[in-house]
Amino acid sequence: MARSRKGGRENDFRCSSCKRIVSASSYVSFGSSHRNHCPFCGYSLHVDNSKGDRASDCGGRMRPLGLTFKGGSELCLVHMCLTCGKIHYNRLASDDNPSMVLGILREAKEMTPETRELVIRAGVVFIEIGQEESVRIQLFGRST
Repeated sequence: MARSRKGGRENDFRCSSCKRIVSASSYVSFGSSHRNHCPFCGYSLHVDNSKGDRASDCGGRMRPLGLTFKGGSELCLVHMCLTCGKIHYNRLASDDNPSMVLGILREAKEMTPETRELVIRAGVVFIEIGQEESVRIQLFGRST
């Protein structure tokens, strides 16, 4: 992905992983002027040292590892930088592909013990596959 590091203004970008174009107009129309990951595959770039500062010099690709609930209720993607190993999490955006999100949840069980330990040391608590219903409710609402 390519994105502006200064001034906070986001632009269209091509995802560095799946190569799809992500249009700024799509995420701005959903009420956000910031896009922290690709809505199609979940990959991101390591551009922040602290949330939203766009001050990182790393620039490495950040692989989605799993999901977590920030503050106990807000669904977030957990990323690990493939260059420096930094762990970050980003809240989901309203235009994220639900199949991508559920796929990341399912793939998290395949994580190596070493990677899982890094994430745990970073203080992140993964959503486990047994909590899929909670994720579905976040994505689709409660079924009647």
